[in-house]
Amino acid sequence: MTKPNSAEPRRGWLFPILCLFTVTFFVYRDFGIRMLYGYAVLALVLIVHVLLRLVRNAPPALDPLRLSFLVLCAAVAVSFLRPDSRHDADSVSFVLSMLICCCFVVLSNTGERAARAALGLCFGGAVFLTAFVQFFEFQPWYFWNWFLMKLSPVAADYLCTYVPRGYGFTLGGCTYTNYILYIGLSVCCGYAACGRKFDWKSAAALVFAGIFLYTILIVGRRGELLGAVICLVLLVLALCGKKQRRALILGGIVLGAVGFTVIVALLPWLRQFQPLIRYVMTVEQLLAGQDITSGRMELYALAIDAFRENPLFGIGWDQFHTLIPPEFLVLHGQDVEDVHCIYLQFFTETGITGAPFLIAPLLYGYWLVCSQFVRLKKRPGELQTVRLLCISSFLVQSFLLVLGIYDPNFQRVIFWCFYALAILMYLNALELEGYTPDDPVSRLLNKLIHFCAPPFVLVWNWVAGLFRPLRR
Repeated sequence: MTKPNSAEPRRGWLFPILCLFTVTFFVYRDFGIRMLYGYAVLALVLIVHVLLRLVRNAPPALDPLRLSFLVLCAAVAVSFLRPDSRHDADSVSFVLSMLICCCFVVLSNTGERAARAALGLCFGGAVFLTAFVQFFEFQPWYFWNWFLMKLSPVAADYLCTYVPRGYGFTLGGCTYTNYILYIGLSVCCGYAACGRKFDWKSAAALVFAGIFLYTILIVGRRGELLGAVICLVLLVLALCGKKQRRALILGGIVLGAVGFTVIVALLPWLRQFQPLIRYVMTVEQLLAGQDITSGRMELYALAIDAFRENPLFGIGWDQFHTLIPPEFLVLHGQDVEDVHCIYLQFFTETGITGAPFLIAPLLYGYWLVCSQFVRLKKRPGELQTVRLLCISSFLVQSFLLVLGIYDPNFQRVIFWCFYALAILMYLNALELEGYTPDDPVSRLLNKLIHFCAPPFVLVWNWVAGLFRPLRR
């Protein structure tokens, strides 16, 4: 990893700022504030940060993971610029979010205090949304007769449509609320697992994690709940030894079978609880042999057929919606526009020339955090902050990659904020650990960085020279 310049400020304040923007993102959708204002504030922050770097002559440090993030963003940008791609307002907003988050990842410093502040903001955002969801779940009168009037027309229409269907009261939409709740859950699980011993603070963290998971359940989104459960299972298995892992897998299978049997037996009673109505309906559809995938199998078939017709370059970025027949939209909703599997959508829209450049950076980042996880297991009780950041990043990246199998999370504007936070968690953990990745891919990327660095350094030094009179 390239070491930062000694004159570089070590506060790492870009990380908490991006985290603050992420946990307050709902204001742009729910209260009528234009998202462009939020982007403008973040852009101003980045400009100030770059100017401070130029004054101190502290060029940003580039490492393999940051380079892979740049490759991912470049692949999206090239796909977006194709003439046959979609260029509406939502797509432009998606690209703007990506570019801003890319700048935060590339320019952000590392620092323990800033990292802990960012994790605290994640936890605080999850607590706030938990209180919001839980309060109006038990006191819906206040929502319908008071709070609803304060929302923007788009947000009010959304809640009036989805709450009667069994979804919870949310801010920023069900998906955004669940993402914030999950990232808070990840921080709590990381805190509980990072200490030398299990004490009351670890127990309190697990209690909060349980509350966050329960809130995800009552929000009513099956996909996020399933993804959260899968990732927690992965964490437990990763923390255990081989013998314990086998016993847990066997016990989990038995417990799952028994639990499903009990749920089936209690279905009539569970139907009385409004927060569980969507899950009860899913179990009933499953027992009746009906489709519980909300039409995903049909979407997958459409995507595969489209890929076969355009295997080299695909059909164009964000153009899958043009293939969905009107009958499908009537049955499953007019807002369906994606494959609901990001990996299949990458191949469908960008072909074999674009999909590898989108998937490989995602897998590389996940491989690095998993490698650090394995290293830290050999040093139990040490590097608590590093373990906290590593486990949090592992859980968030696992969640995004697992959810991408059956949900269009990559196509959401907010995806980039959450993915950037996960990458920054890992980068801070790596810096605090004092370790340089030495796998073959990282070595190759480091060689590429050293090969391309001289022209960039020359340009940077020339521009920084213009700011020499401002230095002390």
